[in-house]
Amino acid sequence: MDHLAQAASRQETREVDTQVRIRRITNANSSEPVAPSRGRFASISIWVENLPPEAGLQQLQVTVGSSLGSVCDISPPDRAGLQQVTVLLPELEATGLLPVEMLWSRRRISPPATLRVIPPGPSVPRIRSVYDGVNLASNGRIETRSVKLVLEEIARPDEIQVTVDGFPVSGLELFCTDPRPQRFEMNFLLPEEVGPGTRNVELRIGRRRLPPLPIEVV
Repeated sequence: MDHLAQAASRQETREVDTQVRIRRITNANSSEPVAPSRGRFASISIWVENLPPEAGLQQLQVTVGSSLGSVCDISPPDRAGLQQVTVLLPELEATGLLPVEMLWSRRRISPPATLRVIPPGPSVPRIRSVYDGVNLASNGRIETRSVKLVLEEIARPDEIQVTVDGFPVSGLELFCTDPRPQRFEMNFLLPEEVGPGTRNVELRIGRRRLPPLPIEVV
């Protein structure tokens, strides 16, 4: 135990390695050198050289502006000796050119780099998929009169209204499954007035009406 404690102490007090360098920063979803301040594309890839081999997910930290991001992946070195550090950005209030710093055990290990942060694009609410509420392999075929929808980019879930062929649904449940893409799962029961055949699910979010979604009721 004494040996492990001494090793941990040496790691905490290690001097900053001035050879660690951030070579470039790109969006984690593309090669563009920008990232939105929030949303599904608010993540970056930092390409760094000479990263200490002891700097793992538990020790490495990245700040963007004055906020702390979430380091979720550190790749092995490539042929050029660069490692890719993937970071999920926090929800940033500031946009423009923001400093990016890498910390190891709360000590800065490289000169700061710069990231251009832009406002997020407008939300585009949409239905990603529809299933039977019990048989999730049904893919649009409703067998039990229970319906499950997966929605994305839903900024105002409290304003959602759902009808099927013009009849309000019952038993509506809605909960967030992933806040970054604003993904929600919705469950409801078909109205009693809706019989077998091809029917249309209609969603309204405030004043916005989504295109009708056809389902097959059996």
